[in-house]
Amino acid sequence: MTRKLWSYSRSLIPTLIGLCTGIALSLIFAPFLEEPCSDELNHNSFESHLINNKFRLNAEEEIKKSLPNPVPIEPKKKRTRPKYAATELGIKEKLLAAVITSESTWDEMAPVFNTTFKQHPTKMIFFRRKKVADWQKNVVSIDASNDAEYVLMVLKFIAEKYGDKYDWFYLVKDNTYVRGERLMYLATHMSISYQIYMGVQQGRVCDFDYGVLIAQALLVKIQPNFDWCLKNAISSTESEALGQCVVHSIPKISCTNSYNELIYALSPSNDTVSIPRMKSADEMLRTHKHWLKIDLELTQKELRAVQDEMVRIAPLTPEGEAGLTWPIGIPAPSKAKNRFDIIRWDYFTETHIYFDTDFTTVRPLTGVDKDDVDEVIDHSIRKLKETYSRLKYKGLENGYRRFDPARGMEYLLDIKVFNEEDNEEDLKRVQLLRPLSVVELVPMAYVTEEAKVYLILPVTASDREAVVQFLDYYSRACLDTNDNSNLIIVFIYKESSDENHFAILKSMMTYYESKYTKGARMTWTSLEKAKLQPGQDGFDLMLIDSMTSTLPSNALIMLCSVGMELSSELLNRVRMNTIVNQQVFFPIAFYEYKPNLIYESRPYPTHIEILKNVGHFDESAFEHSSFYAADYQAARSASPKSVKSTTDLFELFVKYGGEKLHVFRAVEPSLRQHWKELKCENRRQTKRGQNDTAATPYERCMKSKLEGLANRQQLAMLLFEHEKNTQSKANARERK
Repeated sequence: MTRKLWSYSRSLIPTLIGLCTGIALSLIFAPFLEEPCSDELNHNSFESHLINNKFRLNAEEEIKKSLPNPVPIEPKKKRTRPKYAATELGIKEKLLAAVITSESTWDEMAPVFNTTFKQHPTKMIFFRRKKVADWQKNVVSIDASNDAEYVLMVLKFIAEKYGDKYDWFYLVKDNTYVRGERLMYLATHMSISYQIYMGVQQGRVCDFDYGVLIAQALLVKIQPNFDWCLKNAISSTESEALGQCVVHSIPKISCTNSYNELIYALSPSNDTVSIPRMKSADEMLRTHKHWLKIDLELTQKELRAVQDEMVRIAPLTPEGEAGLTWPIGIPAPSKAKNRFDIIRWDYFTETHIYFDTDFTTVRPLTGVDKDDVDEVIDHSIRKLKETYSRLKYKGLENGYRRFDPARGMEYLLDIKVFNEEDNEEDLKRVQLLRPLSVVELVPMAYVTEEAKVYLILPVTASDREAVVQFLDYYSRACLDTNDNSNLIIVFIYKESSDENHFAILKSMMTYYESKYTKGARMTWTSLEKAKLQPGQDGFDLMLIDSMTSTLPSNALIMLCSVGMELSSELLNRVRMNTIVNQQVFFPIAFYEYKPNLIYESRPYPTHIEILKNVGHFDESAFEHSSFYAADYQAARSASPKSVKSTTDLFELFVKYGGEKLHVFRAVEPSLRQHWKELKCENRRQTKRGQNDTAATPYERCMKSKLEGLANRQQLAMLLFEHEKNTQSKANARERK
């Protein structure tokens, strides 16, 4: 044992010796390394210390005097950025067309010119010498003594008002036919940095009868010289006056009919841009039709060339010839990643369509669906007769269609035909595709989420308990967040004795008003001895009529119902989807099924989850809506007085809202409605015509009432259990 301890301690001996040696040496040399402490200061060293410090202070003062005064730092100002990115980047619109008219051609040629050319330029303005009425948009009156002055005044007007907003300016007469597509091709393929003066050459100037294309870079040079141009254009023609003004501004410039390989060509070339001096509107329309046919043939020729090239290079691609789709150039059909992405085929005949939605079995083909099927059948018969000369159409055996977002509407038709050559009937299968056209963005008005929303909630005596829950939703969504909204509860008094029923609700509102003094507000009003109740025809109009007189014309009104769940997301969607003078919003809410039919036991959930076994989006319900008071008042003034008792709010906007007012109807997941018992009353006295396919408010109410109980599976299970219980009770009675 001792031998083992000795072997372990031998390895520690050098460490212990080194440690002891270090401690001994530090104790020996420590007194010699420390400086002696003295209480007396050396006089000479003290004076030298003061001199050094004084010199250092004087030097610092001199340096400070030589430095410039510090500039005070101003607080950063908030930079206001433009509304659009194109404005900040300096991106301009492409082409402004100025159409010069005369009083002899205004009534006949100007409308036809507008029809044949308006879809091509970014903006088009008509100019005339006669005074213009206020309702005539994009028409400007020019006071000029002669034609030369007239043209220069037009150029001066567009230079002052639109000179910095467009890249190109095109001046043309209204009796000149212009191929707008070819003109836009020139404008989009030429550089905007060059001073271009383009048209049909007539010496150094451009012939004004053919139209003149001027670059924005050239217009900037002309603008300071308009006074000189007007003084020297007394006896000149239109072409000479404009050309003289351009040459005076830039002496070295002259009219050109080409830029690189782009040509402002004359007829009959395929590159023709304009044809002057049309004698009548019919001649201009015939000319337009002629060039449309030429453009269509050229486009089809280019498409065939591209398709042939795709077929030629298909074997060289990774997919090979299997990668080619029908039609060539159209995207391949969508491939479903799972069973929920499978696109369903809808079966149809010449008169009916089957299972087109989850809630219908069969319905007649009407409206655009009927027109769509008829057009597809007619096109198929025409193509079959081109391939088989002696065929006679006997009828549609089967029809299928589906909408593929990647391709368009696809059709499969089994057409029964009679072959006169073989004297027998045959069945031909035809596949068709209606491809998607050019996708365009729909321009929408600029709206924000800052508009104040006036929520109007009608309440009857039977709705008292549900209103408490609604006030809780409003408190959390609006009062706690200081939302820009105002809740107006309208108490409906059927009799004078109903006033006592709302005492508790009024006290609750008084409490909320005293607690929340800033931000969102809530008030109440009343309708005494109301002849109509919520859900009846004309009630919405009666309610809004009584409220619009107390609200501003720019008020955004949202019509609510007892039992709906309120959230800030819903209010923001209402603000974004309701546009004054343009759009009203009728959201499709998610309605809860009857709780005792879908839940096994109480208590029922207070929040609605969007699940197929909990509820459904009711397309027949129109009780929720949002609109501006000005739009409602305009529709009411356009409607007859009898409308008040025979229609509802949705029909009012559809029939009397005007052409510009769009009724927007869409599914709104944030709008959820708790189940409530509907009372449907048919108060209409008018009879529906044979062609009137729109459902009345009473029919929509009955449909919502029937479909709002539970889904089909749940109802089937309830019926099965009821029959089972009935059968068991009957068997028990037989045993007794």
